[in-house]
Amino acid sequence: MKALCRTNAIRLVPWLCIGAVPLTAHAEADACRLLTAAQVSAAIGTSVSAGTHVTPTFLETCTWTPAAGSNIRAVTVNLQGATVYELLHTFGATDKYDLTTGLPQYPEGFAEPESTPRYPQQHAEIMAGRMPLTATEAVLPDGLEDERVGPLTAREIGWLSH
Repeated sequence: MKALCRTNAIRLVPWLCIGAVPLTAHAEADACRLLTAAQVSAAIGTSVSAGTHVTPTFLETCTWTPAAGSNIRAVTVNLQGATVYELLHTFGATDKYDLTTGLPQYPEGFAEPESTPRYPQQHAEIMAGRMPLTATEAVLPDGLEDERVGPLTAREIGWLSH
């Protein structure tokens, strides 16, 4: 079981890691802003404290600590090499790209579906994974700073009401 816990994994409980496809993450990414304590509590079935950075100047790792008596010691998100995309799937987010072409689907795969003109988009919708430049061309974002959670994804993960 220990072999599953590599640097590109999200540690959910002391004995379980979820592997993730690497995503370019930069120091500007704040792991504690990714999830609220309420979202983490709902995911693991017990209340947790607010997320904290182990080292105040290193924002890419955040730990939430469950209440006393829980068999879970901590929930830690490490954005170094971990993909937010896979994490959001665990909260109910669906893919927003065409499985045949890999292009973002309109409108759900666009970070700013109402923008005029429609192309080029300035950001990638995180569950689509690419920034649409034209109807037939899209590019990978440089990192999390170029990605956004679109309206449908926000509803799926509970950030907006239906």
